[in-house]
Amino acid sequence: MLKLILILIALAGSLVSQAEPPKIDSLEIYPPTISLGHQADYQKVIAVATRSDGVAEDVTKRVEWQLDSDSVAVVDAADIVRPIGDGVARLSAKVGDLQAQVDVQVNNVAANREVSFANDVMPVFMRAGCNAGSCHGASRGKDGFRLSLFGFDPAGDHHRLTREFATRRINRSIPEDSLLLEKSIGAVPHTGGKRFEVDSIYYNIIRDWIDRGTPNDVADATKVTNLEIFPPRAVLEGEGVKQSFVAVAHYSDGTTRDVTNMVAFQSNNEVSAAIDDLGLV
Repeated sequence: MLKLILILIALAGSLVSQAEPPKIDSLEIYPPTISLGHQADYQKVIAVATRSDGVAEDVTKRVEWQLDSDSVAVVDAADIVRPIGDGVARLSAKVGDLQAQVDVQVNNVAANREVSFANDVMPVFMRAGCNAGSCHGASRGKDGFRLSLFGFDPAGDHHRLTREFATRRINRSIPEDSLLLEKSIGAVPHTGGKRFEVDSIYYNIIRDWIDRGTPNDVADATKVTNLEIFPPRAVLEGEGVKQSFVAVAHYSDGTTRDVTNMVAFQSNNEVSAAIDDLGLV
């Protein structure tokens, strides 16, 4: 009888041991390097903890962020690194006993980057769905206004925006009164509905572009040479578990940029993964 009791106790202990969740054994910060090149530049950062069984967990909101130099950069409440002054700093993330670090390089913090039609305005149309085939990207456009499908003809799009019925779509004197903006924020009737908010990064980009005289840099704008998504791999467990992603574009002039709010994220398996709308910076 005593032998049977001891066996049962041993089995119970084994089951309890097996029920213990795998331990977190590594912590990583993404992107692995951060380079900021002008005063309005920024980089969203995320922290990912990986368990011993390979399952990943987004712990961005649980880590303690710290920069070893507050004269170079700062991390705000939205987990965004913003430049303060030229130099190099070390960004650390700590959760429990685990810690990770990445370098932050800041250059030309006094520079004021001009808004680009090719690299700023065109991506807004893509992100908001304006140049999709079901909207203004249709072969005949929509409601009298046509954009090239998914932005394949940026030069033609610039012409249609600024020269074709320009006074209807663009108001250089009062950018906020431009029909292009008023329809996008739902201030006037729009078949496509409201596309973004008045205080969003998308609104600000188009407003600033109009305010600067709708410059056309299609011919000489830097080109995207590579696009990276971080983390490069995610193994999720459980219903409702979420993982944040950041997208970083590499350009032909050697610079990089956080384009998370500009890319259109898609999953090739809608059953296994759902992509939520990303927040605005």
